[in-house]
Amino acid sequence: MKFIGVRTLWANFTEAGLNSYAQVFFSKNKVLAILLLVVSFFDYTAGCAGLLAVVVSILFANMLGLSTVTTQSGQYGFNNLLMGLALGFTFEPSIPLFATVVIASVFTTFVTIAMQGWLTKYGLPYLSLPFIVGTWISLIAASRFTVLGLSARDIYNENALYALGGKWLHEMFYNFEMLFPQIVTIYFKALGAIFFQFNVVAGVLIAIGLLIYSRMAFVLSILGYFVALAFYKVMGIDLPGISYTYIGFNYILTSIALGGYYLVPGRGSFAVSFAMLPIVGLITLASESIFAVFQLSVYSLPFNVTVLLFLYILKYRTKETFGITEVPYQHFSPERNFYFNYLNRDEKKKTGFFNLSLPFYGEWTVSQGHDGEFTHKNEWKHAWDFEIYQDGKQFANDGNVVTDYFCYGKPVLASADGIIVEVVDGIADNAIGEMNILRNWGNSIVIYHLPGVYTQLSHLKNGSIKVKKGDSVIKGQPLATLGNSGRSPYPHLHFQVQAFQYVGSKTIKYPIGNYLTNDRGKFDMKFFDLPQSGEKLINPTTSPLLVSAFTFVPGQSYRIKVSGEGSIPVDYKKLLGLQNIEILTDSYNNSCFFDTNTGEKAYFGNDGSFHTFLNFDGRSGSFLKLWSLVLKKVYMGYYQQLEYTDSIPVHFMFRGPLKILHDIIAPLYSFIRTTYFIRYVNLNEDFTGGNATIEGEIFNNVFNVKRSVCRFNILLNENGIQQIVLVYSKFILNFECKRS
Repeated sequence: MKFIGVRTLWANFTEAGLNSYAQVFFSKNKVLAILLLVVSFFDYTAGCAGLLAVVVSILFANMLGLSTVTTQSGQYGFNNLLMGLALGFTFEPSIPLFATVVIASVFTTFVTIAMQGWLTKYGLPYLSLPFIVGTWISLIAASRFTVLGLSARDIYNENALYALGGKWLHEMFYNFEMLFPQIVTIYFKALGAIFFQFNVVAGVLIAIGLLIYSRMAFVLSILGYFVALAFYKVMGIDLPGISYTYIGFNYILTSIALGGYYLVPGRGSFAVSFAMLPIVGLITLASESIFAVFQLSVYSLPFNVTVLLFLYILKYRTKETFGITEVPYQHFSPERNFYFNYLNRDEKKKTGFFNLSLPFYGEWTVSQGHDGEFTHKNEWKHAWDFEIYQDGKQFANDGNVVTDYFCYGKPVLASADGIIVEVVDGIADNAIGEMNILRNWGNSIVIYHLPGVYTQLSHLKNGSIKVKKGDSVIKGQPLATLGNSGRSPYPHLHFQVQAFQYVGSKTIKYPIGNYLTNDRGKFDMKFFDLPQSGEKLINPTTSPLLVSAFTFVPGQSYRIKVSGEGSIPVDYKKLLGLQNIEILTDSYNNSCFFDTNTGEKAYFGNDGSFHTFLNFDGRSGSFLKLWSLVLKKVYMGYYQQLEYTDSIPVHFMFRGPLKILHDIIAPLYSFIRTTYFIRYVNLNEDFTGGNATIEGEIFNNVFNVKRSVCRFNILLNENGIQQIVLVYSKFILNFECKRS
């Protein structure tokens, strides 16, 4: 048997243990966790029982060989913590009590794993349901344990304060409570109730921890409380019920969960959280009456039922409405959830959009776009017609035969991976000026990509289709060649996105993932946008040199010599010297840069066309953060003087009072942003290698006032990134890079 060493136990506790406390508020913030740990020991029996339950859950999870990542995130511990606090608060301290906590902790871990497996199938969290089940079962069983003595600390809370610190502690708590009006006192007591602490000091410390962890969560807790207060007032319910029991916290936690954690913070999520709070009240009043028969508290049951019901309902949506967006990737912070997804909204990326590419090689022109002049009307208005123009003409010679047209016979491609679900062939090409009205779609292919997302390609050449129904295809695979079949007086490619598999189904408004527009030699990169009539479009191709430079493979490493000149600030002077970066993957197969000097990680993605910086885990002024920001979004192809912009999450660039103020009001109004600009300067590429230069700039915008942060140059050769130069207003940093 392999025993866990002391160092491993300590590491597990400091990571998994603290996260178990913070996860009660959907967080991994260590300051909040420490404050919650301190608050739990205001009742030392409850604090000891809660801590014991966490330690047991960590040991048991390791013994079972459960995921280390999940264990250290606190996912297996926070329900045990709450269960331990509940038992510790309910009974007098004794050896049988702590033995019961150990047994109940093992059982609660079982329940957690079972609910994880059950609810994950539906894409739902298990929240604090294991805590409720574990605590109810333990309390029902403990009613038969004659060796356990019931505690009166919930009735004589002041005696617990005397026992903990004597008269001075009691007077301090009492005098502190007198500082606040009743309406504020009730809020703090409701906030402290989740840790079974019914005093203002506990609530104040938790509120401070919330404020440090997330300004949005703090604001949502206050708004949730006042909505609950209004509900109690309107319905004529006794107000102490919202403070002294666990009831008030159900409103606060529901507001945080729906307002900023499971939904992207914004007007829509705030409206949802407010709308759900009366439902929390309804469930609370009903469940109190039901469980009073069994002498059980409802604990956080109303919060669990309300949040799970709403999240489950969202699974049946066919489209997003009212700005209600589920968080696609959890950052364990309402601010980060907002800033990352706010950028996606700016780029017109919505959760669920599939990355469709243009269905052809090279440059084509949109001859008819959505809601077009000729045929794209009513249910079929969301479609495109594409043609090839050369020197302003779409054909050579007189254009009297189909072969005169530049697009005729050109390859037609799959715009994304999928399965062929419909093929129509055998329809002859029309002579120029004639149309087949009876079979107006002509030879066509329909591809299934995702539920409710199909693409249709029409007017294909008779006998040119290379696939059959049921075939799997990959993005960019040639499917057929373009003809002039169906309702097509001259050769053109009809392309549409639709919700069903049948040829000619109703179209849906759906963007193209990324493509280039060419406006008289000026190239512009578009991300998840809708091509417009008259635009010249290019399905971008990649450059072997840039693909090699920006394809970071696990096992590779970079050795970077950092030097500088000018008036270098103290924080940046710390970066001078040698830096070492390795490319790794985590247990979820996410790729990241790993700084061997500091242990920091910067996560990135690569879709074959773009290298994209995704997230950062480390200090604000570190070398790895600078490295990642310069490489925020790099296209791995080359077009002369190609330019595009991207956004950098606000929390990567701003700190201090301005950031705090913005965090509070950002879901309603955002006044700061950071823009990443990039331009492709030159490329010299041949069979033996080559070199390229990319330049760019990062600048902040506060109340529409632009201020440059830095300009940068990236120099590439056949060995990858050769040099990065960052030019600030008063100093320059130079990265000399060597890949191994």
